[in-house]
Amino acid sequence: MMLIDADMPTEDGLSLVREIRLNADDPNRTVPIMVVSGLTPFQRMMEARDAGANIIVKKPIAPSVLLARIEWLARNTRDFVISPTYCGPDRRFKSLPLPDGIEERRAEAIAMASTPEREMSQDDIDSLFN
Repeated sequence: MMLIDADMPTEDGLSLVREIRLNADDPNRTVPIMVVSGLTPFQRMMEARDAGANIIVKKPIAPSVLLARIEWLARNTRDFVISPTYCGPDRRFKSLPLPDGIEERRAEAIAMASTPEREMSQDDIDSLFN
C-alpha cells in the first residue's frame, strides 16, 4: 500500500499517482494507493479518483480512521482497470442498474457534495468510495 500526500511541497501528489498508474514498467502500478489531503472539495475527490487512487482520506487523520481505511483496502474486491487513458481500481462499485422504485443510497451525500468549494467531512468522503 502507498500513502501519498496530495499536497507535497515539491510535487503534486495526484500527478504522482497518475505517473505510477500509467507507467507500465513501474512495479508499484497495481499497489493500492491512499491519498491524504487537508482540502477535500468535491472536485479534488474526483481528481484523486480519476488519477487512480483507491481512496482519499482527509487530514488530520485519526489512527482509528487510518486503520479502518487500510482494512477497507485489504478487503477491496474491485477489479483493476488498465486502458489507454486510465489505470486504477474500477471506479464502478456496482455495474447493474437499480431496480425500479429503488433510490441511489448515496443520493443525499452526492447532493451535499455538488458544490465544488464545499469542504467534505470524512463521512462524505467515505460515502463516495463505499
